[in-house]
Amino acid sequence: MIKSISFKKDFRCFKAGDIFTFKPGTNVLVGDQGSGKSTLIELLRIALEPKTNFNGSDSTWRAKTIDVNVDPSDLISIDYDDNTAIMGIDFERESARDMSQLLYDNMDLQMYGMKVSHGQSNTAVLNKFLGKFVKRKDEIKTVLMDEPDSALSPRSCYNLLVIIFQLTKKFGAQTIVSVHNPIIINGIHPLIKDETCDEVLSLESKCWVTSKGFMIDQLFEREEKKEKK
Repeated sequence: MIKSISFKKDFRCFKAGDIFTFKPGTNVLVGDQGSGKSTLIELLRIALEPKTNFNGSDSTWRAKTIDVNVDPSDLISIDYDDNTAIMGIDFERESARDMSQLLYDNMDLQMYGMKVSHGQSNTAVLNKFLGKFVKRKDEIKTVLMDEPDSALSPRSCYNLLVIIFQLTKKFGAQTIVSVHNPIIINGIHPLIKDETCDEVLSLESKCWVTSKGFMIDQLFEREEKKEKK
């Protein structure tokens, strides 16, 4: 399990001394565009994911935007259990609709992504990712997903919410997921009354806040910007 990540120096939108703590179970990362959600997940992946070769047969290289020569230990300090094994995916940068290069490990999804909508493509990517997770379920302790709600319909977002709950409750995995969709942020499924996520980790305020409080703050922030204009 990942317990926390702290920054040793300024990096992108983060400042030296910033620290973010994670909980067992579900961790929903929220914040406006540019608040650092993808960067945070990418740093965790670079530091903890098994190293992969950056070659044309491996699609995961596309999820890396941080210079491969950057040593994450110079930027961050991560507190995690010794037995932590992670799986991660970036649903934008590892999109099946990216045809800039044919990738042997992802070619079936790339062909499928040419014919369907963005949401259908991301759903197929999610299903393949979950299939890989199930095969390694006894090994993987933490799952990281960057914007799995991208381009999904409300129905698909409710299905995603169920999947996030199952990762935590059925498989016992710590889940760290960055999202924008209010359905996931609210963490309430109308058919699963007892399974909710009522707190989110806001990268704007750099602390845990209630889901409702975060959504209200977003509305007020927008109104304040309108008044200034």
